[in-house]
Amino acid sequence: MGQISSAPVELIRVQRSGGKKWRGAVAEMQGWRADHEDAHFFRDSENGFATFGVLDGHGGCEVARLAAHDRLPEALLDAGKTAKNGHELEKKIEAAFIQTDAWLRERPEVTRDQSGSTCVVAGIRQADDTDQTNYEWYIANAGDSRGIIFRKNNTRPQLIIYSEDHKPDRQDEHARIAAAGGFVSDVDAARRLGGGLATVVARLDGNLAVSRGLGDFAYKRDDHRQPSEQKVSCVPEIYRSNYHSTTMKKDDSDHSYHTLKTGDILILACDGIFDVMSNEQLACAIATYLAQDVDLGDIASTIVSACLRELNSKDNMTLMIIQVGIDGTDYAYHKQPKKLLPPLLTLPGMKNEQEEDDGLPRAIPLPYNGSPVQDDEEDSAVTANNAKMDLDDEDEDDIDDENDQTIDEIVGIHQYDLQTDDSVKRSYISFLEYCQADKSRKLPREARSLLRRVAKEEARKHSAAREAIARKRFGVDISLEDEKIHTTSDDGSGTSSRR
Repeated sequence: MGQISSAPVELIRVQRSGGKKWRGAVAEMQGWRADHEDAHFFRDSENGFATFGVLDGHGGCEVARLAAHDRLPEALLDAGKTAKNGHELEKKIEAAFIQTDAWLRERPEVTRDQSGSTCVVAGIRQADDTDQTNYEWYIANAGDSRGIIFRKNNTRPQLIIYSEDHKPDRQDEHARIAAAGGFVSDVDAARRLGGGLATVVARLDGNLAVSRGLGDFAYKRDDHRQPSEQKVSCVPEIYRSNYHSTTMKKDDSDHSYHTLKTGDILILACDGIFDVMSNEQLACAIATYLAQDVDLGDIASTIVSACLRELNSKDNMTLMIIQVGIDGTDYAYHKQPKKLLPPLLTLPGMKNEQEEDDGLPRAIPLPYNGSPVQDDEEDSAVTANNAKMDLDDEDEDDIDDENDQTIDEIVGIHQYDLQTDDSVKRSYISFLEYCQADKSRKLPREARSLLRRVAKEEARKHSAAREAIARKRFGVDISLEDEKIHTTSDDGSGTSSRR
């Protein structure tokens, strides 16, 4: 398990995107972890095939981010474009994972951090039929990130399919690990030694909590075994629709199912969500909000926030929601008035199943309109003043924000000035820098202004440190503001000169 911070990073990045036959949103939060190691992607193509992915890194962020950047999504788009039938599509998806894994093995960034990542991806395209309301699809997962498809109805959502996690103690996974010379820690014995805690998990070679994924090359060293035969396999498990078929019948022998209909919902999420919510609870929450005509981005953001604040998730969290068959061409920059959403725990079937006390402090509740809870008037005034200073400090990028089609939403910027731990404040800035690294999109004005303010503060600190070192070592004052050097003589007099 990754390192836990003294306080959670509560910034949430929300991205909205869409194509002619889909619209979707993703929300991600670093949470209690000291680093953010998740990644995701949306990709659309001219031929109507779209692909999506959520990756949950561990041991570092490089595998997840490198794979999500372009290598894996481009390979998956090509698979969807060129496959002639369902079985050929499966082979091409497997090849995309294997080739991406081989490419990652050669990357120096991965060699340095030895990271790995779970990966769940999905693809959709309109079926070749006269109805034009049917959509072919697939879900492919390696690890414990999960894909779900559900259909809305008048009562509870109907789950169509959900992927199965790849854990070391799953019978087929355990058999492959043993055949490759590995072992799985004895969960029952560990629980006895740990006082029966339900949070003890099976681990591959006593270390890794998942048995499939990208990276983790320390578990893929047997040159005599195929990728699917290694202790950690990069080959995904694939679920798909029957090509050229609209039947509701499924064939369990090859994981093929009926096609989707307009309005069906595809969910991709990492285990930071599913550690505290079941498949049914998540589908129910999304369906309930959709019935109130709530924006997809607001739904994803609200659920991610609730997983931290109400359900006590301790992991990075990423939640992607896709609506099938809806024109989302303009959705990437669609702005909709936010609604006051009810707390997650008030929704049907919701309850906090993580009852054990892990000794960590709980996050302070926020009302669901996004306003901060502040008991101290002085803290509130400081936060408001800093926010005003940030917005007054404009640059050229701030001028055309209202017309910018690729701008993201960052929820919780006000939380930065409420933090008292410098390491947590650094994590806030690190998360924003991660978001800013996506050159295809743009941070909102408030986030860019905060980054500029922090950069100026850091520059002043470095300037003061240089002055102190110069005075101590050489008796010289360095002033960056007036660009002068002042030399102090033994008798206390000094001379100044322009640099």
